Amino acid sequence: MNKRTVLLADDDPGLRRLVGATLGSEHFNLLSAGDGEETLSVARQRMPALILEDGEMIPGYQAPAQLLATLQAKDAKKDGAAAPAAAPAAAAPATAPPAG
Repeated sequence: MNKRTVLLADDDPGLRRLVGATLGSEHFNLLSAGDGEETLSVARQRMPALILEDGEMIPGYQAPAQLLATLQAKDAKKDGAAAPAAAPAAAAPATAPPAG
């Protein structure tokens, strides 16, 4: 079985454990990072298929798309390398427009 690599990036170790336990390791190679610098380092070195990250954890990156664009640009010279997908670990709650 070909396992996909997933990077769990959040400064809350409890959340990393919860998401890691939910995903399990049977189908995924799970990596984790506890801060922004570690996230960027691990992502550059391992090029995970998916990055689940706390969008506020990495200064200078407003959204996972920016992180992906940076990694893609740095990896553009490598042939055949698949770019990772990224998603925020916790999305901001949606708010309803004011009544009236």
